[in-house]
Amino acid sequence: MPFARDAVLTATAAAALSSCGFALDALAGPPGSGLTCEDLEQEALAMSAEEKESTEGSWKAELREVEDLEMTTDHRDEVEVPDEGDDRAVILVCEGKAKWDLGFLDGPIEITATLDSDEEVWIGYQGE
Repeated sequence: MPFARDAVLTATAAAALSSCGFALDALAGPPGSGLTCEDLEQEALAMSAEEKESTEGSWKAELREVEDLEMTTDHRDEVEVPDEGDDRAVILVCEGKAKWDLGFLDGPIEITATLDSDEEVWIGYQGE
C-alpha cells in the first residue's frame, strides 16, 4: 500500500476514551481491549490532521472521513503482551473507505491497533 502511518495512542484519544468511561490502564482485560473501530477511526483522523499541520507548506493529504468501517480482525479479548524484541501483537483491524481532503486519493484504508512489549497501544493506518 502506498502510504502508512503509525503512532502510540495519543493523549487526545486516551482522553476521549476516558471521557467515555474508559481508563486505559484500568481496563478489564488486555491493554487495548476496550477499543472499537470508531476509536481507531478517530485516532487516525487526529493523527492525519496533526501530521498535515506539522508539514504545513508541503503537499500532504489529510484524512477527513472513513466510510463503511468494518472490523476484520478482533483479538481484543485474547491479545497477549509480546516478549521484548518481538513484533507487536495485533489487537484490532478495521477496514473502510477513506475520504481525503484531496478527493482523488479516496479509496480503501486499513486501521490497526497493536500492542508492544512495553504494553503501549499503537494505532496505524495504511491505504492505497
